[in-house]
Parts: sequence; C-alpha cells; structure tokens
Amino acid sequence: MAVKNLTSLSDIELALEKQHYKKLYIVFFSMSILMVVLTLYSIFKSDFGIYSFLPFILLPTVLSLRAKHKKISEEINIRQNR
Repeated sequence: MAVKNLTSLSDIELALEKQHYKKLYIVFFSMSILMVVLTLYSIFKSDFGIYSFLPFILLPTVLSLRAKHKKISEEINIRQNR
C-alpha cells in the first residue's frame, strides 16, 4: 500500500481510497476476530500453544488500516466544510 498525499487527490479519488481502505479494514478486522475466537476455543479445548499469539500478528495491520481510513475521512470532512 503506497502512501499517497491526500491533499493532492481529487474528490473522486479520495472517495475511492476511502472505500478501498474501509473494505480492507473490514476484511482484516473480521479475520482478526475469527482468529481470536478460534484461539480461545483452542486454548479451552486443548492447551496454550504457539498459535495462541497469531491474532496479535494482524493487530498492527488492522490499526494501520483504521488510522488511514480515519485520515481519509477527516480530509473529506475538511473539503466538505470549505
């Protein structure tokens, strides 16, 4: 995911970026929730193992996507309030 200067994008490009990052955020958030549920099931069913830490691998990605989506939303709000 290349970092783009949000102020140089047109309104249409900005809307498309917002839609893109929203979809990515939903997919990665859903995957992380599924992994947490499966990890909890695995811990209760058998034992605490190395796979118990797998949900934490996706956490930085989810937080990064959320922050990017938030920045794009703020830029859209700034442009609409002008």
